[in-house]
Amino acid sequence: MPAAALLALLTVGASADRGAVPLNDYTQLGQRFTVTQAFNALSVTVPSWSDDEGGLTLTLWDSPARTKVLARQVLTDVADNAQVTIRLPQALPAGAYYWEGHDRTGQTRIGLYADTLEAETDDCAYLDGAPDRKRQFLFSTTPGAFP
Repeated sequence: MPAAALLALLTVGASADRGAVPLNDYTQLGQRFTVTQAFNALSVTVPSWSDDEGGLTLTLWDSPARTKVLARQVLTDVADNAQVTIRLPQALPAGAYYWEGHDRTGQTRIGLYADTLEAETDDCAYLDGAPDRKRQFLFSTTPGAFP
């Protein structure tokens, strides 16, 4: 993917109100999203407040109802602001999905970056399973061919 296209994905809906949301304050932090083409990876930037010690589990689900796990990655000792990636065993088609950070490990803070939006959207952040329609977590997908 060209750098400009990736940057566009990361900044869609961005506002001056970007901030880190600690997973320590919640059980799970999630994001419903829609893709217009097949994808084979999902990446999230994870703040760890400069201690590089915490971890979490990143899970890709079929929807916020969390009926079917599509991929899962356990992450430990995450470096501050590291971009972590779930690589899918096979590309998934265009459509709506949901990813979630949960099961925090370590003694210190770890979380996700979120933007506050001017308008509500269905592709929004979820805090402990409840949608926050004016907030989106920062993430990107990598396009891939769907068989």
